[in-house]
Amino acid sequence: MIADRAPGIRQGAGLDIMKHHIRMKRRTHLVKTRKLAVPYPTVFICQLPEETQSIIRKDLERYAHENGSQLSWDEENNDYTAMSGRFCDIEEIYANIDLHFCQTGEDV
Repeated sequence: MIADRAPGIRQGAGLDIMKHHIRMKRRTHLVKTRKLAVPYPTVFICQLPEETQSIIRKDLERYAHENGSQLSWDEENNDYTAMSGRFCDIEEIYANIDLHFCQTGEDV
């Protein structure tokens, strides 16, 4: 008789693993929506309204936390290094987010 499962693995364990994989897959493909007052992608982040900068700063922190990376600190500007660059330089943090741009003062 040929065993249909590895020794030590209970029957039906493959189904449990598959269910877990499907649940994990759903989480990673969850698309969030973010609306930012960014007039164009090449704008410098420091030129954006302070409210928008705060949102981007929190998004950077969330992205770093979720991906196990560290943000570099700019001593001179007393902020994350990414905050002194252009918005298009950090677009990868919005890879799984449905991003909408709006002008300052638009309903968010």
